[in-house]
Amino acid sequence: NDEVVVRELVAGGLDHADTVREALEGVPEGVRHMLEQRLSRLAPAVTGTLDLAAVIGRDFDLAVLTRVSDLEHEALLDALDVAVGAGLVVPSRRVPGRYGFSHLILRDALYGRIPAARRPRLHLRVGEALERLPPGDPDARLSQLARHLGAAAGSGSELGVRAGEKAVGYASEAAERA
Repeated sequence: NDEVVVRELVAGGLDHADTVREALEGVPEGVRHMLEQRLSRLAPAVTGTLDLAAVIGRDFDLAVLTRVSDLEHEALLDALDVAVGAGLVVPSRRVPGRYGFSHLILRDALYGRIPAARRPRLHLRVGEALERLPPGDPDARLSQLARHLGAAAGSGSELGVRAGEKAVGYASEAAERA
């Protein structure tokens, strides 16, 4: 039954996959349509928040999401509450302010909905937000910075070139620390 598969996708009961296409290969068109319908029932503030969270990654921190979102803090918290209530996002039990998608397929589906031309700009916003955060785990932060700023380099703009240069610096530093 297509509805059972969608519930499993959203609940995290299926195996992880690298891409939405791979994850949904062989899944009936009706299942894909139902997933899109489920997202379409959410308010734009919720889907926008989920899109930004998808750019950050499978797991994301409220501090980073707050810095990249255009929503006021309370509206952002409300959007996250709706996403948690819908079973799309789960709060970390160990780290306050940390969330994760209930399944990688969901995160990839959300990320895939973002126009390719817009993704580098969003990755740049995430990279800049990470640079402004107080130091935490330097190894994790360096790899995140390299990943997001490297993705921002794909824009081809002057900002993208500078982001790419920074990404190389962060990746080199991460390699040295490793």
